[in-house]
Amino acid sequence: MIKIDFDTQLIEKISKTRKNYFNIPIHILSHKSSPEVWSKREILGHLIDSARYNLMRFTEIVSSDVIYEVKSYNQDDQVKLNNYQSQDDYHLITLWQLLNHQIAVLISKLNTMDLSRNIKVKEDIKTLAWLVRDYVEHMQHHLDQIFSSDADISETPVIVPWSAAINSLVQMKAKEGKEFTLMMHYSDLEIEYYKPDKTDKQKPHLKDEVYVIAAGSGSFLVNDQIIPFEAHDVLFVKAGDTHRFIDFTDDFAAWVVFYGVKNCNG
Repeated sequence: MIKIDFDTQLIEKISKTRKNYFNIPIHILSHKSSPEVWSKREILGHLIDSARYNLMRFTEIVSSDVIYEVKSYNQDDQVKLNNYQSQDDYHLITLWQLLNHQIAVLISKLNTMDLSRNIKVKEDIKTLAWLVRDYVEHMQHHLDQIFSSDADISETPVIVPWSAAINSLVQMKAKEGKEFTLMMHYSDLEIEYYKPDKTDKQKPHLKDEVYVIAAGSGSFLVNDQIIPFEAHDVLFVKAGDTHRFIDFTDDFAAWVVFYGVKNCNG
């Protein structure tokens, strides 16, 4: 019963957290009421530490020939040392998600004998089943802090009108001379509208990207290969690849979709 309940609960918590975390505004995720109090982002960082330690504990308990002693760790020091407050939210949620998926896999493989293994927690004798339950309850306690009433969870954007992109680009170009405008940013996903003026000055980017040609035609140079394109074509570029648009018509414009983990060069 423990095994069935808690691996399923973990998967549900992972899915719900991943779905809603990025609806919390960044300034709320990073807000600290005092230097000593964790921000919501740091709470997520603490849950990463908890997942790291408990994945190791669960694994070692099952393979141990003696009663396993659960040792504590300095939680505040770990949060500071890992500098979670300054980390990218997508990187943190992905790390937390993957660690807990692995924990769910491990729990699903535990049998009754595994779960009944004795462990030592401070001066008390508990079981692995108790530790699994404690891990899930501890996680929920901190998720409740992240998604508290002050989280101000907004709706996920679902549409980027072309007219809005054009208007935004006109304003950005007039104000800052930019040839692109960011229209959506959710989790690892960024959508820009791009319209270069005569020359494409792009440099290699830190994320994989997809170009959807909104208008015009021309050629696409990527890693010394020249590819002709026209409106509605889709072009893919790996992070770090040298690329640019050449010989394009005056009406050329494209949607640019960035996604995934940033290249470690960033």
